[in-house]
Amino acid sequence: MKQTKFLFCIFFIFISYVSVFSQKYTINGKVIDKYTGENIIGAIIFDTNSGNNSNTNSYGFYAVSFSKQDTVYLQISKLGYRPIIQKIKLKSDTTINFQLSENTQIDEVIIQEKKNTTLGVINISAEQINTLPLIGAEADLIKAFQLMPGVQSGNEGSSGLYVRGGSPDQNLILLDDVPLYYVNHLGGFVSIFNSNAINDVKLIKGSFPARYGGRLSSVLDVRIKDGNLKKMHYNYSIGTLSSKFFYETPIKKDKSSFMFSARGFLWGFIWQPVSRLILKNVSVGYNFYDINLKYNLIINDKNRIYFSVYTGNDNLKYKVKDKPLKANYLLNWGNTLSSFRWNKVFSKKTFSNLTIAYTRYKYLNEINYTDKNTKENIISQYSAGINDFSLKYDFNYFPVKNYSVNFGIQAIKHKFNPGAVFEYFAVGDSTVKETTIGNNKLQSSEGAFYLENKISINNFTDINAGIRMSDYFVENKHFLSAEPRVLLNLYFSEKLSLKSSYTETQQNIHLLTSSTVGLPADIWVPATKYAQPEKAKQFSVGIFKFLPKKNIEISIEGYYKNLNKLVAYKEGINFKSATTSWENKIEINGKGRSYGIELLLQKKNGKTTGWLAYTFSKTNRQFNNINNGNAYPFKYDRTHDISVVIVRKINKNITLSASWIFGSGYPYNLPLNKYISTNNDEIFNWSERNSYRMRSYHHLDLSLFFTKNKKNGIRKWSVNIYNVYNRQNPYYYYLSDESGTWKLYQQSLFPIMPSISYSFEF
Repeated sequence: MKQTKFLFCIFFIFISYVSVFSQKYTINGKVIDKYTGENIIGAIIFDTNSGNNSNTNSYGFYAVSFSKQDTVYLQISKLGYRPIIQKIKLKSDTTINFQLSENTQIDEVIIQEKKNTTLGVINISAEQINTLPLIGAEADLIKAFQLMPGVQSGNEGSSGLYVRGGSPDQNLILLDDVPLYYVNHLGGFVSIFNSNAINDVKLIKGSFPARYGGRLSSVLDVRIKDGNLKKMHYNYSIGTLSSKFFYETPIKKDKSSFMFSARGFLWGFIWQPVSRLILKNVSVGYNFYDINLKYNLIINDKNRIYFSVYTGNDNLKYKVKDKPLKANYLLNWGNTLSSFRWNKVFSKKTFSNLTIAYTRYKYLNEINYTDKNTKENIISQYSAGINDFSLKYDFNYFPVKNYSVNFGIQAIKHKFNPGAVFEYFAVGDSTVKETTIGNNKLQSSEGAFYLENKISINNFTDINAGIRMSDYFVENKHFLSAEPRVLLNLYFSEKLSLKSSYTETQQNIHLLTSSTVGLPADIWVPATKYAQPEKAKQFSVGIFKFLPKKNIEISIEGYYKNLNKLVAYKEGINFKSATTSWENKIEINGKGRSYGIELLLQKKNGKTTGWLAYTFSKTNRQFNNINNGNAYPFKYDRTHDISVVIVRKINKNITLSASWIFGSGYPYNLPLNKYISTNNDEIFNWSERNSYRMRSYHHLDLSLFFTKNKKNGIRKWSVNIYNVYNRQNPYYYYLSDESGTWKLYQQSLFPIMPSISYSFEF
């Protein structure tokens, strides 16, 4: 609690600062896209005289306060837009809405962009995502972040995020402020996010603001387009992997709009009949889809509402017909999300947003077996999932010059299905056995209040000091948590800064996963009296340098993170077994430690853009009953990770992009020897857990984009090659007995893979 008291002391110092330096005037408003009416998130508003600055929030709102009557010169900028400067004679509180127009060839805005650089935060624009090398002709934001320092993908082809030694469940993934639980398609090959519908996205891997909570490792904040308020716009694409359609239109110009996007697996409808022709008695069917809907209504200058819906699903079917036997296998998983949001401007200095939402994740694994001769029918079904009802009320308050306060309340009601097994056995018309095991749904709830204080001192120091107070309730027990958050920015010049942060976080849900060959087997369960909430503490520090002559940003960050109260499956446990409680299947009170150094060199403008990312990291886990209680390398501990990305605009119609990835090998287990028991069983004597390393991982990907302006729109072709030099990267290793000799073999996943896509935009 010492850190908590320290944070409160800082807060009261800030309040004293407010009372001494009271403001006189405030300029507020919104920054929007001139041609679509979309809110521009993270735009920078900067007074070139006084140095006063502000950023637009997630809804495009800003406010800048001034201590005296004066003439100000506001510069409004956002990477990818043409900056504007406006002279304002400040005589009273003023509301001004700024409109920016796109310009991909703008010069870097040095001061503002440098002050906007945040420790442990990665921003990748939708344009960058769409110009990176495509895998299966599919742009994917999660794979874009996997190319950044401190972020790993896990196994090849995975769309998971392993951030600074964390696991995928420790990432808070938000779609328009609402959490999602599983974000992969095709067994992890692509994520659920349609790049055509993205307005803004950022990944926070350190220095978490107090407004975010409930996860330990990162926050992926994805904002979907609101819908064009000016004119109708659509695009569609057909690719090797999927087809996409995006449509937006004003319902009433400058007042309301509607957005719709859909994506699906292109070849899903022919997989099953084609596989039946090839395999005769066997057929395989697979499809996935994503649908986004959004309605946006501006009631007046102070009130705006949004209705959003997302639904997505994966279906894998495997059928066998070999008379008299018939077997059907089904694997199904997906998310559904709906939300209502209300923006309100209470005054020149106060903005609020209310969010009410529902989220559902479901998982189903079913086998149906029939023997026509014996008239036996056997059904085995395993289901799991989670349902959330949530409420958030957030406030932004700008009381005085260079000082702002963010605060709010949040509440979530969780309903868990931690794994139910239904078994049915019948002969003819008679039911021999029908049982349901483990169908005990669990509930928990959590509430939180957060407070953030952001202050700038003489343009040389920025501080964000906050605290998150939460209460988690389960099994008639309260788990109270005080989570301090501090971020300190020191600016030595316009081009050089030092930043450091300290955060404490708590996670009130656990993910039990037995994923194999990329297919999910995820069970979300609540923290309980037995398996208590997970906790983490992280300290990070970074140096940021801008080289204006070369137009290059350089950042070096180091971090150290401790994790506690972790859970893991006991060795040899079958996740489908429901004959015992899930709490009896797990090890508890695990510990973890992660530390590392991250380097990023990035060029954002010009004909040639891209970055070089390098990460050195070490991550381990420790449980009392695993590996004899000794610490062992985490499954996805990767010591060295390198990514090189280059995007070259050859001319106005042709763009070439390339990425090369290298990673040192992941740890794995191998037996040291074997012996024969008295029952003639082979018994393996295993080495220490994860004491061996796979071969290194690397591959090169290329994409070539051809764009042409047509009479009624823009046509675009992309030609892509994944794994250009056909590197056989290890997916897993296995042992095989050949003539009494055990040999180790490597299983690889993806060879060289060409793909192509066509899109048209109007």
